[in-house]
Amino acid sequence: MTDPYEAFMREVIPDWPKIDEIWDRVSEACDGRFDRRICRTNEGFLRSALGLAVSWRFIDDFVFALYLARLLKVSPGEAVQFITSAGGTVGPALESAVEASRTVEDPFVFIERLKQSCDYVCRIDIDGEPAGTGVYLREGVVATAAHVIERLLAKSETGALLLGDEGELVAGAGSADRLRLTFDYALVPGADGVPQQRLGFSVLPHEDWLLWGSSPVFPGVNTDQGDVRDTTTIRFPHGPWDIALIRPAQPLFHIHRYPELVRHLQEQPFPIWVLHHIGGPQAAGQPLGLSQGSIDEQLGRPDVVRLLHDATTEKGASGAPLFDRQWHIVGIHERGPGNPQATGSAAKQVKGPRRNRAVPVTCWRAKLDRPRPRQVPYLEEIDEADTLAGGVERVFGRTETQRRIWQALQPAAEKAAHQRLLVVRGEPGSGHRFTRRLTMEYVRQARQPIVRLDLGNLLGATAGSFVERLLGTLSQDAPQVVPTALTTGLRDSHELLPGLVQGLKDATRRHPLWLVLEGFAGALLDVPDEVSEMIVGVIKELRSIPRLRLVLIGWPAALPAGFHTSIEDLTVPTEDEAIDLLMPPGYDTDSEHVVAVRQIYRSVLESELSGYPAIRRAQELIDEHERRLREGGA
Repeated sequence: MTDPYEAFMREVIPDWPKIDEIWDRVSEACDGRFDRRICRTNEGFLRSALGLAVSWRFIDDFVFALYLARLLKVSPGEAVQFITSAGGTVGPALESAVEASRTVEDPFVFIERLKQSCDYVCRIDIDGEPAGTGVYLREGVVATAAHVIERLLAKSETGALLLGDEGELVAGAGSADRLRLTFDYALVPGADGVPQQRLGFSVLPHEDWLLWGSSPVFPGVNTDQGDVRDTTTIRFPHGPWDIALIRPAQPLFHIHRYPELVRHLQEQPFPIWVLHHIGGPQAAGQPLGLSQGSIDEQLGRPDVVRLLHDATTEKGASGAPLFDRQWHIVGIHERGPGNPQATGSAAKQVKGPRRNRAVPVTCWRAKLDRPRPRQVPYLEEIDEADTLAGGVERVFGRTETQRRIWQALQPAAEKAAHQRLLVVRGEPGSGHRFTRRLTMEYVRQARQPIVRLDLGNLLGATAGSFVERLLGTLSQDAPQVVPTALTTGLRDSHELLPGLVQGLKDATRRHPLWLVLEGFAGALLDVPDEVSEMIVGVIKELRSIPRLRLVLIGWPAALPAGFHTSIEDLTVPTEDEAIDLLMPPGYDTDSEHVVAVRQIYRSVLESELSGYPAIRRAQELIDEHERRLREGGA
């Protein structure tokens, strides 16, 4: 008999203590507990837990909790589909009389996902007036419909849109001063139950704000026109798509998880939710609104170029994101139905229900990787002159880690203790050990002192010997900041933490100091509790040591309250993510080059390498192949 959970098990990161904790929390809330001790293996426990979660109809809750804890290598929807496609069931089947695109949702899971998605959505303001809706997709990118910002685009003397060398839209001179992005403009529950208006906050655009844009289907037209099913002017993958990608002046640091964009559209009709800022009697437009509908037509298959949906929208909703059941973005709302007052070919009347049009994310998601001016000077390579290998080493991805290091380097971080603590962890292949190299390179370029200590060499250490070793390392690696208030002669354990904290204050009195502690992953259960308690004590005192930056690589334990956002849990890159890292930005996903790179990467995986080591080896083979081609051509 086929195991319906086999495919699911391969996508789970086996952090069993964390999985146990999540199961206890979710199953208790759903009254689905069972005795963990009856299972002889961890894998057997998880299979039993999945079976019980399916039977008691809280599998979505359990899978989503694993996803939030970064214990899944795939999206929650894909994970659940592994179970259902292999013969498992998720809840009772719907009656055949029920419309497939209208589904019953788990309210608490739905509300949590909805609240998180609300943070991504903004109002696009031009010249102080609402113009449309946008959505924050990743660090430094907001997507909207291109016709929303058409007034800001460069035009010829005749009013035609000017295009760049690759057919992309061009921002008009001085247009950045006219553009604002307003987040968190919404009604929220008040203390007395009466809704209160939250005015939100405005984000300035980057001076070079237009990352990329594809022309509106009908440039220069303010009203909706044409048959929504007429896609004769659209060519995949060139468009036009009516999409614009906007750069904010700085990332939104309060957003720690970005929305996921689907890679493949399911063929059957499915429900969607639209978050938007429609117009209204208020000068600032209506607060954030939610509409529900369904995608019931996809035009252009197999290369879908337009989605048709029936969610309620009005003027101002252009650029709004369409979310599926897993709250992944499937498209950007473009316009409403055709204009009945249009003439000529635009006057075609659609038979049957009228539908809104949206642009699938699959048409333009590759444009998110276009090179752009960055606040963060992301590293492309690291000098290895100080290692035995010598030379340079390329840096693949790890943009979130680099952003956090760069953020911690800024003087403003001295007022935010959670920004000066970086906890990075992950399984083998996730690149978490490379964090030390990244940190040292940024700190070296900033010319700040850095001290690192491998706790794997301190097994069996006492709190006193840990303090002594740390201070000894300080005196060797950063003699210019040797603490004077603490000596290694302290004998009473209750004096150690206050003395260490005072010593770190003295060490950072004139200059910032980076302290990198690693080796937790290798010594997982062997780092003495009293040493861990000393480290936790330093974390709690970070607010009183504003110039100290603390990096913990592989730290397995919980953090004090207020530091949950300091954690970055890395995962092993999927094959598609690896290809994205090996290919140049904006590559054609169907090109022969991609096929060749994918074959090389798969051959490396067969040699038992995985994760970032596999990516590095694949790049070496690609470089060697290209070198041979050049030499052969010469």
